[in-house]
Amino acid sequence: MSRVTIITLLMFAIATGLYWQVQQKRAADQSSADDGTYQPDFVATELNSRVYDEAGNLSSRVHADSMEHYQALNLTIFGAPRYNVFPNEGGSQWQLSAKTGTLNNDTQNVLLEEGVLIEAISPNEPIKNITTSYLEVDLNSMIMTSNKALFVEGDDFDLTGVGLFADLNENKVNLLKQVEGTYHVE
Repeated sequence: MSRVTIITLLMFAIATGLYWQVQQKRAADQSSADDGTYQPDFVATELNSRVYDEAGNLSSRVHADSMEHYQALNLTIFGAPRYNVFPNEGGSQWQLSAKTGTLNNDTQNVLLEEGVLIEAISPNEPIKNITTSYLEVDLNSMIMTSNKALFVEGDDFDLTGVGLFADLNENKVNLLKQVEGTYHVE
């Protein structure tokens, strides 16, 4: 065998090896994309955001320790979110906080989980705070719902129950079942 033949065979073997490596990497990348795992399109830390309604009134404000946005899913995931919502064109204020939160960007529905705390910021609200493990909030209609156990603390009362339906625009909060209350008389 001549040197030219040996060099040609060696170059062909190297090219075949490189081609094989590229195909293996493509197959691995394709399988990771097919297994349902998504990478966020962008991430943020110490996020602060404001949302205004059509009339220019502040509708909601969110602060989160971390945020990941997934464009393909139209979903945003928050770490330690704190939402301030302003129903009735800012007539009242509520602060909603949790360990984790998920925003569906299409429907403007927020799911808050783990250590959910709902606090009345307006001093004239009879309910001061509500705690639960799960809460759904429709930011368009300002409706809050939950199917989990809740604890409500008010001016002179405490309530426990399971399930919640609250219309913040109407200032109505309903515990749905197993409601028990304690009234404090001074």
